[in-house]
Amino acid sequence: MNFSLVKEVEISGIFIWKSIEDIDKVYIPTLKMPFLSGHLFLSLYEASQGIERLQKIIVELILYAKKYSEDEKKNANNLLKSHYHTGLNDWILRNKGEIKFSADANRLFNILEKFYNNVRYSRYSYSDDISQEVTLFLEFGKDCEKNDYNNRSLKRLYGKALGEISRKYYKLIEKISNELNIYVYEIPYEYPTSIVFLDYYDNNLYDALQKINVSKKELFYYLTQNHFSFNKENLLDKMKTINFDSSMINSYLEEIITNRNSSTELFSFVSEHYDEMVKNNKKSWKERIGIIDVLIANTSSFFLDDDENEDDNLAEEDYNFFDTNDEL
Repeated sequence: MNFSLVKEVEISGIFIWKSIEDIDKVYIPTLKMPFLSGHLFLSLYEASQGIERLQKIIVELILYAKKYSEDEKKNANNLLKSHYHTGLNDWILRNKGEIKFSADANRLFNILEKFYNNVRYSRYSYSDDISQEVTLFLEFGKDCEKNDYNNRSLKRLYGKALGEISRKYYKLIEKISNELNIYVYEIPYEYPTSIVFLDYYDNNLYDALQKINVSKKELFYYLTQNHFSFNKENLLDKMKTINFDSSMINSYLEEIITNRNSSTELFSFVSEHYDEMVKNNKKSWKERIGIIDVLIANTSSFFLDDDENEDDNLAEEDYNFFDTNDEL
């Protein structure tokens, strides 16, 4: 019971966090444009999966903690085989009625249930509505002003409702686990599950993601304002940067943070320059790839501030140098 369900809590949290990451990538159309609904579909799918798993964890814990008649167990087991978020929530509240949900959270239960049971495979049969996930999401945000959909109000409403459901269910899992002297609620703090379930983070999961994105921007800003030397080799002086189009820099940075389109534009731009480098000097290009891999986002390497004295740090032989003659 303990080792199986604690893993389910972790999986649920990851599903829910992925749904927030995907909703951040969405342009919410007021017209029916099916080619714009991919990330929205994924977000609703991930949210419905994550919430349903939390509900089924709680049902299992309640059944384990209390003796029920055979009829009651059969009814609960039928629910466990279903995808009815409202029915699962009603059963939980009847049997462990210690939590109340807001109107927005209750509306989200209905939306997720409709999505999973009716919309998930809707395009495999004819329908007048060619983008039902968009219809559902706009139904969830019916109280938002239409001209404010992409001004984050609807996404914030979604993040708030998801955060409310996740936190209240998690606290119930923790309470029942303590009563049973098991540890189903234990989660790895470095995982996104901690952002979803712990009060340390913003209750509105969409707001929590935006704060994380601001943290990334702070790192970018720090790197632009501070100059570094890479160990004693000072590899930064050995090669020129690619000449990026300055008008595209903010677009590239925004894409890196949201990962909406997997940085395809950035890849195309760099790839064209790499083709030229390979044509001119393939060996030099391979050396460049190796150096870039060491310099950026490689945890085996580190930078020194320009005003640091290298002699005050590690001895030369302790530094992680990259041999540019190595084959990749």
